[in-house]
Amino acid sequence: MRTLLVSFAWMSLCPIAFAASDDDIYAQAAAAHVREALRQKEPLPWRKGALVVPTAEVAKAIHSAVAGVVYGKADVEKERPFRAVRSGEYWVVFGSLPPGFLGGTAVTVIRASDGRVMRIIHEQ
Repeated sequence: MRTLLVSFAWMSLCPIAFAASDDDIYAQAAAAHVREALRQKEPLPWRKGALVVPTAEVAKAIHSAVAGVVYGKADVEKERPFRAVRSGEYWVVFGSLPPGFLGGTAVTVIRASDGRVMRIIHEQ
């Protein structure tokens, strides 16, 4: 009788377990990762002295992604090539305009140690 009850309970729960979509599974996993990240004292458990944004290429990729969301991907892509300049602990990434064009470009200031975007503006 016990085996029959356990089997019936298992069969009734199986559709619920298999009904979870990939989106639900990833949403649960994402929530768990966020909870764990909030328990950390530092943004990343990184090697002491190591940089999250070690090169100009990484800084340019961050600029492209963030400025693209803020100002529109198509508009930011027109500002290539990007120029990344290290200034102390920060990368400053500028867009560029073709010769003879007037106006400004997106500028992003990124902290090299943790990748935090400190400032994003569009110059006039």
